[in-house]
Amino acid sequence: MHRIRRRDVFPIPDVPVAASRLDRVGEVPPHGHDFLEIALVVRGNATHVSAGGRLAIESGSAIVVRPGSWHGYQDCRDLAIDNIYVGPELFRRELSWVRSDPQLGPVLWPGSAHHTADRRGCVQLGRASMHRLHGWVGALQTAAGQSAAWRLGHLLLIVNEIAGGSASPAPQADPAGGIHPAVLRAAGLVEDELDRPWTLDRLARAVNVAPTYLVRLFSAQLGIPPLAFLARLRAERAAGMLIETDLPISAIGVRVGWPDPNYMSRRFRACFGVSPSGYRASYRR
Repeated sequence: MHRIRRRDVFPIPDVPVAASRLDRVGEVPPHGHDFLEIALVVRGNATHVSAGGRLAIESGSAIVVRPGSWHGYQDCRDLAIDNIYVGPELFRRELSWVRSDPQLGPVLWPGSAHHTADRRGCVQLGRASMHRLHGWVGALQTAAGQSAAWRLGHLLLIVNEIAGGSASPAPQADPAGGIHPAVLRAAGLVEDELDRPWTLDRLARAVNVAPTYLVRLFSAQLGIPPLAFLARLRAERAAGMLIETDLPISAIGVRVGWPDPNYMSRRFRACFGVSPSGYRASYRR
């Protein structure tokens, strides 16, 4: 598996937002990258393969591929795709407020109820939404010389359309508005320190709320309990390393916070239905 480099995607490194259009797409081998990718199926159908498994996609499908993950396309039939590429650092700097937005934030979270029940980061959009998105992607693709504010504005239009155009249920907002600060803080902690030996009590203490309250907040606003959120992140990261590297499975487990190989195997199998060694062998074939 190869990794797409940022310098090949972002023409203006200081503004890591870009777009491309791919017409008559053939088979695309699995590949990884360290930026966020939103793929919009403009025409045709295919099978999307990722750490979450295989998923049939068609015109109107919107796929969100998180940084560190990998994906590819098989069985492509008259497939045309609009791609939007986003540097994740934008959501820690200029667009840090997006994560707290009750409508936009869940687009970025793995396992969110805003995605689909199968948790593969795919939503189905209507024709009107796809028409608007196609126009904004075209503008981004030819945005040479445009300001950072112009690019960020078009990115927000795209994310907002995907968030609002999905038929999936939206998460419940905090009564004060937006995603609860404890959820944001806890999710950021486990993302930044994936190898730390987190427990529910330890995570709750770190964000100054009761453990049971943290579970209720995560379940209501992201559609997944905090430790399941953590396990999903670890499994996704491990899946990427199983494909992209030759590291021993035990070393991968240590890097994602599962130092016990037997425990890692059980947790990985719970997410993907196959052991880490079976997963690596299957996708390498």
